[in-house]
Amino acid sequence: MGHRVSSAQFQTAYTSLLRKVRAAYPQAWIFALETFRGRYVPQTQAAVEAAVDGGDSRVSFVDTTGWLGSGDLTDSVHPNDQGHRVIAARIGM
Repeated sequence: MGHRVSSAQFQTAYTSLLRKVRAAYPQAWIFALETFRGRYVPQTQAAVEAAVDGGDSRVSFVDTTGWLGSGDLTDSVHPNDQGHRVIAARIGM
């Protein structure tokens, strides 16, 4: 997602994704990480808030600001192996 996707389209799709994940994993905690590039943050937060307002208490938005440096990314967007290790350490894996 992200290429020629409007904010509204992203939020609708993300809301749908959260519903699908919840249906597949009814007891799981869902952590919606902010994109590392900082795109669609309000829409991601709104999708999470809608899930919580709808009664899902096991979904949370995670602010990832500052988690990764340029050496942790393959292309300024996607984490490389080191970046994935940093993310895993941050979320306690």
